[in-house]
Amino acid sequence: MNTLAICRTCPRDTTETGNFGIALHELLKNELSGKAIEIMMVQCLGSCRMPGNVAFEAPDKTRIRLSGITLQDADWLLCAASNYVRTGDRLPDTELLPHALQLKISALAPKPARASKEHE
Repeated sequence: MNTLAICRTCPRDTTETGNFGIALHELLKNELSGKAIEIMMVQCLGSCRMPGNVAFEAPDKTRIRLSGITLQDADWLLCAASNYVRTGDRLPDTELLPHALQLKISALAPKPARASKEHE
């Protein structure tokens, strides 16, 4: 399953803690409902110095973390979610992301290659 993880603690350790994740979830949940991607609220995506963190992830695809996301990026995230779902590559082409989001990529985490049956 394709997942869009949203940090539920951004921005951390402020009076605004958690507001970003809740608000972004509210903006995206209806648009992504019934699509091939689920929204998951997570405790942290490991980029606290750049709040506004989300990540696209799937079992056989590279995890793409975006930082510095704002609520104004919601439409771009919907487009990116659609593109992420469509790609079957282990390393999704980050150029499939809208240009506004390409500038916010803060980490790529490729999945390890699985051994073929010939090597087992």
